[in-house]
Amino acid sequence: MVSNALVTLQRALAIVAVLLLYPKTNTVAAQAEGFGFRFEVGDCATERLDTPTGIFTKELGGSPVRTVTAQVVLTPAQMSTIYRTLENIRFFDYPSAFVGVRPDAKVITETTPSTIYRLEVRNGGVVHTVSWNDSSKPQPRKRIVCAISFQW
Repeated sequence: MVSNALVTLQRALAIVAVLLLYPKTNTVAAQAEGFGFRFEVGDCATERLDTPTGIFTKELGGSPVRTVTAQVVLTPAQMSTIYRTLENIRFFDYPSAFVGVRPDAKVITETTPSTIYRLEVRNGGVVHTVSWNDSSKPQPRKRIVCAISFQW
């Protein structure tokens, strides 16, 4: 005959096993020790922050092109805030080529030159890169009279 304590222990272990194996939803993945990102922004001259190396680079333009670098290290709290924000916006679900204008937009403002963005995020063994160009924007509801825009 099996004692009540043994049955209770077996049931508790079974419940723990089911909870550990059950797929979790609406949970935030943990920030891996190797979490880092590279962010680039620019049109003609590019600025780049590379958190794994701690180097910020800015192209100054000119001929020949001049580039300056600086050491920029974000604190663990800053990196944690960035990580949580990326999780909250579901960054890893974004397409690699992001288009910020809905396909059903009726009027689109085109801006030239436009700024190109690229964000590469590494968390553990997963790397995801999203690039986008801000040349196309939905027309705002209120028109600003002094703004110049070209509509194609």
